[in-house]
Amino acid sequence: MTYRQNGIDFWPGPLDPSTVDVDAATCNAYDKHWRFNRTDVDGFYANVVVAQNTDYTIPSWIKDYPGSAPSSADPYRYLAPFIDQGGDGNYDWDQGDYPAYNVTGAAVAQGNCKKLLFGDETLFWVFNDKGNSHLESGSVNPIGVEIRAQAFAFATADVLNDMTFYNFEIINRSSNILDSTYFAVWVDADLGNYQDDYVGCDVVRGLGYIYNGDNYDDDGNGVVGYHNKLPALGCDFFQGPTADLNDGIDNDRDNCVDCTFEIDPNTGMPKVPAVQIPDEVLAEPISMAKFLPYNNTGDAKTGNPTTSGNGIQFYRYMNGLWKDGSPMRYDPATPGTNTVTTYPACSYMYPGASDPTGFGTNGIPQPDWTELTVTGGVPGDRRFLQSAGKFTLQPGAVNNITFGMPFVRTNSDNNFAAIPLLLIADDKAQSLFDNCFKVLDGPDAPDMTIQEMENQLIFYFSNKETSNNYEQDRYADIDPTITPLFGAATDRTYRFEGYMVYQIKDESVSSSELYDDNKARLVFQCDKKNGVSTLINYATDPVLGSVPQLMTPEANDKGIINSFMLTEDKFAEGNKTFVNHKTYYYMAISYAYNNYLPYKQDVAPGIDSLGNDVHTSDGDYAGQKKPFLQGRKNIKVYSAVPHNYAPEANGTVANTYFGYGPKVKRIEGQGNGGTALELTQSSINSILASPDHRAVELEYENLQGPIQVRVIDPLKVLS
Repeated sequence: MTYRQNGIDFWPGPLDPSTVDVDAATCNAYDKHWRFNRTDVDGFYANVVVAQNTDYTIPSWIKDYPGSAPSSADPYRYLAPFIDQGGDGNYDWDQGDYPAYNVTGAAVAQGNCKKLLFGDETLFWVFNDKGNSHLESGSVNPIGVEIRAQAFAFATADVLNDMTFYNFEIINRSSNILDSTYFAVWVDADLGNYQDDYVGCDVVRGLGYIYNGDNYDDDGNGVVGYHNKLPALGCDFFQGPTADLNDGIDNDRDNCVDCTFEIDPNTGMPKVPAVQIPDEVLAEPISMAKFLPYNNTGDAKTGNPTTSGNGIQFYRYMNGLWKDGSPMRYDPATPGTNTVTTYPACSYMYPGASDPTGFGTNGIPQPDWTELTVTGGVPGDRRFLQSAGKFTLQPGAVNNITFGMPFVRTNSDNNFAAIPLLLIADDKAQSLFDNCFKVLDGPDAPDMTIQEMENQLIFYFSNKETSNNYEQDRYADIDPTITPLFGAATDRTYRFEGYMVYQIKDESVSSSELYDDNKARLVFQCDKKNGVSTLINYATDPVLGSVPQLMTPEANDKGIINSFMLTEDKFAEGNKTFVNHKTYYYMAISYAYNNYLPYKQDVAPGIDSLGNDVHTSDGDYAGQKKPFLQGRKNIKVYSAVPHNYAPEANGTVANTYFGYGPKVKRIEGQGNGGTALELTQSSINSILASPDHRAVELEYENLQGPIQVRVIDPLKVLS
């Protein structure tokens, strides 16, 4: 499927396993995308499965979740993955069944990750190739495949926030054996102005990418370009179909031919020492085997495929051939179409320097090759395919394809400058996939209540019982990417550390933009009294190396405070006092802390005092680059309007003010509560007048007693 210029090849709905067919009614029933979200399922699990809270309102989409087919007469009942609490194979929310997000955070065994839902927001749909004639490709005979698809994304404060991910579960419902199958991801990534793009790939990563073909992305055809702050967009083939057993190919590029390595569930990385799993036990998945770009033209060799030849042009492109059947050639001077046979046939166009061993050229190493290095390379409207194959597709076989699309944008007008940043973002995405898309959530943001007063706003925090930070010390989460050092115990746990509140420019600002001073400005911060205050994270820049970023500019190590008052607009010029009846916007976050080994910048490779090499393979110091972890959930935009409260409160008069502390009388007990004490004059007089110079009950001045009691909301104090 491209743009249906000629027709359609795929239709909605699952196939009947007994007939390998689909009727119009089923197509119509499944002609939709379902939309899921992780937050609702977290709430369902906490309230229904765990707490059995009868007052909880179950979201309607969880009741209508397509875990089973809409009709009991439908022969194929299981569709979207769900946790079967009832154990009967049918989705029934009334028995506690719920959509299969990993809400418990449990470690997922190798190979079981494909049975889950992913993301914070998820789209799900089902389609097939048997619904009608193949007018898009011109292929006469349908295969008989059913595909269940997920598209998903995560809300984070880092580069993951700018990525989307896709998973396709592909089932061969037919009785046909297909002996030379390819699965391909087709990408038409119009990057800003779609007429001036280049493409390339990274062989080891399985990454295809698109970037601007010159140093300025113009506006055009109603599209606003990226101008002189140029981006790059990638497509990473994380998981391909299952390879044929013992085919003599290192299909997953892990230097283990006809085998793969056992993964450590705690780290998501191969075990050390390595444990090989032979094909007969766990067959290799196929990584990106071909990368081929083509142009949005009618060119007979490199243009759009047509319907001629029973779909052969589409198949040739998937097979890494031009649409006329000629091979791509590794030609450093021209765009891969040279017919001179002295240039070797290749599997990857424009791999840069990512294939030093010549994997894509039958072991013949080749020089660096990008569209920037070719002679006369003209940017254009590029499309590309990333293919996995070839392999044998057996009847009844189920294959999973997973890929992600990382995106980065620079402040540079160098059109290639975004590629190194894209590779860093892609490595983070790959790590996420390797850990079954388990994102460190961080502590949930508190709920924030704002009392609107005249020219001032009063804020106070609370945490729901369902929050992972309900009691402020409850949050603790293990980072699986932290590997134990030197065989010793390593603290891999992030723990709650503090709160931060930002004033944001308007309601469109997201949590990933809180460190942009033009969009967000810090107005409040508090942190636990534990000897930790200033936290610095180190981001990796391909040119500058590790770049420090101050994450907690106002941390003071004085303890958690759950209320505060503001009187100033951080974005105002001149007089910053709040203006009555003007709307101001705020966002609160919680953050966590882990510093298993302090990171040292600009330290040369070497041995520490214990004789341990504390550096990575590239010479970088192996410390904690990200001691600060921002929470991801329950983050909301709050609006507040300062105003005179009396008219709306029937003339209510405040009997006190924010922060006021009443006098405290001690009836019994001892100690000072860690505060400076000051007795009232009446208590002092009572002590002096007593025969033994003692008093049983002591009264302290405001805010000078052993316990601290303060007014948060003056309007709720009755007298």
